[in-house]
Amino acid sequence: MKSLNYKEINQAFNRFLVWFISLLLTTVACVFLYVKASSNQFNRLVQQKEDFDRIFYKDALLADKVDSLYTYMSLLNTSQIRDDRQMQRLITKKKEEYTKLVNQERKSSPYFIVYNRLFSHVNEMLLLKDSLNRAMLEESDMRSELRDCLQRAVNEHRQRKRN
Repeated sequence: MKSLNYKEINQAFNRFLVWFISLLLTTVACVFLYVKASSNQFNRLVQQKEDFDRIFYKDALLADKVDSLYTYMSLLNTSQIRDDRQMQRLITKKKEEYTKLVNQERKSSPYFIVYNRLFSHVNEMLLLKDSLNRAMLEESDMRSELRDCLQRAVNEHRQRKRN
């Protein structure tokens, strides 16, 4: 027994079924795309974290190396070091090693440009420190000569007064 409006019921059911299936497919596609986008974003975040950790490690390493260079340079022209030339060679060698490391990293990240600029001025600082040391030595020599000259003048003046 068929109802009188069988065709209308069948059309309405088919319309409902088409809409239901299309909405179901749209929902499944949205969920699939959401999961895919979230996994892509997670992978990008992991990659960015690894890049940041690598740069952070390199930055800490370079900061430590700059500190060691500063320590070496502060030891120059002191009584703690016997051979300043040897220390200057060591500083120059270390600086060149660090510059190579910075240049390798500079290709992948422009963050290390500051270190490159700093290491490029180390030789100038060494020359400046060396010339400063020479000037201090010349000053101490001049002071001792002046003291000797004054002492001789005082002695000669005393001898003239005695005579």
